[in-house]
Amino acid sequence: MKKIVQLLYPGIGGVSSVVFNIVEKNQIKNNWNDFLIFSGPHISKRNKDILKDIKVDYFYNKSIKFLSFITWHKIFFKILKQKPDAILVHNFDIFPAILYKILFRKKIIYIDHFPHYGKIGNKLKLTYFFVKLFFDKLVVLNKEKLKFFKKKGFPKKKIELIPNGIKEIKNLKNKIFSKNKLIIGMSSRINNRKNHELIIDTFNSKKIRNKNIFCYLAGDGEMAKDLKNKVKNLSINKKIFFLGNLKNNDLTKFYKKIDLYIQASKGEVLSISMLEAFNYQIPVIGSNVEGINNLLIPKRKIGILFNNNKKSLLNKIIFFYNLSY
Repeated sequence: MKKIVQLLYPGIGGVSSVVFNIVEKNQIKNNWNDFLIFSGPHISKRNKDILKDIKVDYFYNKSIKFLSFITWHKIFFKILKQKPDAILVHNFDIFPAILYKILFRKKIIYIDHFPHYGKIGNKLKLTYFFVKLFFDKLVVLNKEKLKFFKKKGFPKKKIELIPNGIKEIKNLKNKIFSKNKLIIGMSSRINNRKNHELIIDTFNSKKIRNKNIFCYLAGDGEMAKDLKNKVKNLSINKKIFFLGNLKNNDLTKFYKKIDLYIQASKGEVLSISMLEAFNYQIPVIGSNVEGINNLLIPKRKIGILFNNNKKSLLNKIIFFYNLSY
């Protein structure tokens, strides 16, 4: 049986969901054997639980934020031990894969998970430069990124687009909501790429304060503490609840509990949380940005886009709240 090594960040989020989905499909087809190498400051409890469930071998390379290159030798030696036929890279640890390719002439594939809103940092520019030179395939998750890499001169044969796969989702106009109240949820990292602060500012509006509208935020991150303090200072801590990182079973309960899923973000590549919400037939409202507007196409009737401002988000929430009566 052929072997794949996949390199990824150990936190929860869309990247992990994509990788676990690949692993489970490979297990069903029985064509490939996966070995995962996580690299980062902390590995999430949820990921550990999922790894036990899907029974896949892995190695956790503990590294310091912004200094992961110090531990690249550990990643390379672990790759050498596994002797993979191919390497899938989902993070910035590209050089161990490149060295392995040069020495053993094996295929390496880069999956791009980074949204582009604003300028591209030097780290990404350098990564894309070496991906263009050495990697056999570049996998993108939306059409905007496909256009971006074509403009950057990447050969068309090297780029592979994975479609979002939600064309068969049914019309959700008959969704049954909680009676006389609206329960909203968002599941994601709580960092500066998302826009949890917009949700909090919107819930501070009188139109929501006086209604039975509640929001549950699943996930954790560097901005969680500040946002919790803001919710407390605005006295809306009985409207917005922070759940932290959820185990797989608890995340399932989270989706089953909510009436409406929200993805407030500054940009995405492919929002796995939105796809999970679709799976539970939950309508979605999402920011009109890259990685979201390609999923919430009006003709599919599975969600509504909002502009990243308080007025627009407020109007969408009230619209769905009125459906509960």
